Amino acid sequence: MRQALICGLALLMTGVGSAPAQKAAEQFIPIGRSPGVSGVQSYVGAIEAVDPVRQVISVSDRTGSQRIAITKRTRIWIDRSKQGKGNVAGEFADLRVGRRIEVKFEDAQRRENAEWIKVAPQP
Repeated sequence: MRQALICGLALLMTGVGSAPAQKAAEQFIPIGRSPGVSGVQSYVGAIEAVDPVRQVISVSDRTGSQRIAITKRTRIWIDRSKQGKGNVAGEFADLRVGRRIEVKFEDAQRRENAEWIKVAPQP
């Protein structure tokens, strides 16, 4: 979290707007804590199915299920904040059934392709 704060402050002090600053610091922000994104532009739920051939996952929350495509552009981070550690880069193999994730879509209206995914580590 300290790294996110330092990165965000450095970008703001150089005159870069808040949207690019948040995008640069996004990987350091825990699941469900992204200002203006979590609960507004993102989807939080548990992975219920993984299709490695099609690079698609199914995620469910209390309102239902959502099918999400993972593209070459999708960034995946493992959220280790509950262990007091910084987040690290992940990969498709880290998307396993039962894991809690937060997804931000490339297009908030279509809700198909993931721009980024934060995944909780294996319990």
